[in-house]
Amino acid sequence: MATNPYDKAHELARAIRDHEVFIRYAAATRALRSNEEATQRMLTFQQLQMELNQAQMAGEEISETKSAHLQLSYNKLREDPITGEFLTAEDQFLRLFTDLQNVIHKDMELDLG
Repeated sequence: MATNPYDKAHELARAIRDHEVFIRYAAATRALRSNEEATQRMLTFQQLQMELNQAQMAGEEISETKSAHLQLSYNKLREDPITGEFLTAEDQFLRLFTDLQNVIHKDMELDLG
């Protein structure tokens, strides 16, 4: 009998949820959400980041001032225990997720040559 990919997807989701990287990310997210000030700082940074990304994708040139402001905001977030931990945990989780996508993609490549 063929393997059901939906069952395997649920199995993968459970494995990710049980992985130390996801557990750390979930804990950092809860800590961030429990602190209104830290949450607001993170949301403000993400909004600025999104605006600059959209402008860049639209072909607009990003001023050095705006770029420096974004970097300064990021550096301040990294220095704070709550937002710094969130950024680190989020980065590790996104790296894990990207690695898993790459594994799946690579295994699905067809040799049509």
